Amino acid sequence: MYVFSANSTLKTTITIEATEEGIAFLNSMAEEMKKFTVDAMRMEPKEHSDPALEGKVAKGFIANSNGEVLKAERVNITSKPYFIKKNALGVIEYREFYAHVAFKKKDGSYYVQEVRCVNKCANGSYQALKVYGSGSSREIRFENINK
Repeated sequence: MYVFSANSTLKTTITIEATEEGIAFLNSMAEEMKKFTVDAMRMEPKEHSDPALEGKVAKGFIANSNGEVLKAERVNITSKPYFIKKNALGVIEYREFYAHVAFKKKDGSYYVQEVRCVNKCANGSYQALKVYGSGSSREIRFENINK
């Protein structure tokens, strides 16, 4: 462990030795905290319902997963589609919305992740929907996906 002064200069170094029992205790506490966090995880509620749009989000999310995602279990659109972004001349650049995706990974575990969904605008028409992960995924129990 390092100890720093108020001006962020290193003052001293402290070495801490832990017993095997102490390390085992800390590891068990970490496991308990992980279990608590996973048990408490829920998806954000739907702001908007559109099965066709939810299907596009699921398809785009799976396509961007590099083969890690087996199945999108549920998509909750958590903002109103669409926020429209215009440039200084009033020309539409893109439209976007946010969603939560619950999914199953290859290892059989379930996760939830917030995603940003964007349609860029080119030559007056919207391009295909792009789905971008926003932040890291968090593990969720399967039975909590629909709660």
